Amino acid sequence: MDMLQHAKFILSQAFDKRELKEKIEKMSLDTLSLYGENPRKTSASFAKQQAESRHKMAAEGKINAFGMKELINQLTQHSGEDEILFYYVKTEGHTGEIYFLKDSLIGVQFVERKHGKYAPGYRPDML
Repeated sequence: MDMLQHAKFILSQAFDKRELKEKIEKMSLDTLSLYGENPRKTSASFAKQQAESRHKMAAEGKINAFGMKELINQLTQHSGEDEILFYYVKTEGHTGEIYFLKDSLIGVQFVERKHGKYAPGYRPDML
């Protein structure tokens, strides 16, 4: 099984959770691809901090993202220095990570990609 097939296999385990399944199915999964070096390694504590930060930004309406709450709950069960793996993936409309150990899903987090050329308020004429 190549890495992309493995990533899709791991991601399919999120379908056990109804809320995640609905959101993942809305993504263009046929456009799912690996991005950069994969799989990557991180500590459970770093992944949890990142998920908490994204969860806060999503709650404030700064980003459109999902999966962080479930990921935080799962990462709480791991020791802070436990090494976990993740695939960095993208679809036509989202970027995100699929966290796992061997063949078992830990959790996912996805952020909606913005397709605008410039962020609001950016003025190239001022450069």
